[in-house]
This record gives sequence, structure tokens and C-alpha cells, in this order.
Amino acid sequence: MKQNARNTFSALLLTALSCSSAWAKFELPDHVYPVSQWKTAQEQAKSGKKALAFVGTDKETTCPIATAASLDVFNGLKDSSVLVYVEQIELDNLPKIASEALDSEAAGKYVPKTAVVSADLNKLILVLPDAEPAQRAEKIKAAQEEISSYLQKNN
Repeated sequence: MKQNARNTFSALLLTALSCSSAWAKFELPDHVYPVSQWKTAQEQAKSGKKALAFVGTDKETTCPIATAASLDVFNGLKDSSVLVYVEQIELDNLPKIASEALDSEAAGKYVPKTAVVSADLNKLILVLPDAEPAQRAEKIKAAQEEISSYLQKNN
């Protein structure tokens, strides 16, 4: 009887884990451009006097933590930046300043990795690596403040 209960519990646990993995995929928010449209995003950033944020992540991830982190970055930076979704294989399609920042040690090992640059692509404003859930809101807020400060001085 105990063996059956263990097997049933194990099966339920595996089912729950596989369902949570399937749910981890996410749709890009409407305010996020795909990398194929980064030049359009740049024009939007210039006209709106915003920064340009390249967010390296994977919308097909099976990790609910990475999904939550990516959505937090997209939502946290949308007021100060025009956002571009980047997959790791697309780094060569980016302006050099963004691809180098996303591929740097400062960007960290895990997604999302974010490089925020000036709309004219002349200045790297900041690199925002992934953060633990408990620290993420604090790091996004600090990034918002740094972007805002840069924009106030340069617009």
C-alpha cells in the first residue's frame, strides 16, 4: 500500500513539474520589439527620448523562474526604455555596443541579461544581470533610477 502511495505521489509530482514547465513559456508583451525590429525600436527611443534596452532571454524557456524574471524586467523598464527581445543566437544581429554588453561577464550567466544603451548607441548606460527573486525588484528599481538620471542629464 505504501509503495502504491509513493508511486502515485511521484507520478503526480512529475505531472505537476511538467505542467509548470509547459506554463513557463511566455508571450512577449506588446511593448517589446523582436530583435528583427531593433532599428524601429531605436527610432521609437529617439523620438520618445528614452533609452534602448536589449533584453537577452528565452521566451520558450521551461523555467518558471526565468519567465518571471524576464517579465519583471520587461515591465520594470518599459517607462524609461524601449525594449528589444534578444535570444542568445541573435547577438550578431545587434549593434556592437549591445552585443558586447550582453556577452560580457557583467551580464552574468543566466537570463534575463539586459543591456541599456543610449538611443544614439553611443553610451552603455548599464548592464542588468539576472537577480534572485528577493533582490530583483531592488535591482530593477536601481536600474530605473540610473536610466532616469542619464536621460535627465542627456535630453
